[in-house]
Amino acid sequence: THGANGVITYARERSFAISSVVFNTGLLLTSSDMARVKVTRSDAANGFKEWTFDLSKEPSTGNDLWLRDGDVIEVPEKR
Repeated sequence: THGANGVITYARERSFAISSVVFNTGLLLTSSDMARVKVTRSDAANGFKEWTFDLSKEPSTGNDLWLRDGDVIEVPEKR
């Protein structure tokens, strides 16, 4: 689902790789900064984990993530 401030949350049954999800939302703008896409994940043992991905490049093993239930994706605007 799409929330305020461009935050996208996906339910468990709709888990995908972040690159596919972001590019297939239909919500990207020319002002979206694909080099600074942030994913925040709740981790019961350690609180929260955050990653930043550069989706302006081709997806690779180190530059993609399989999303889980509750992950929050933020695509900021270009500076």
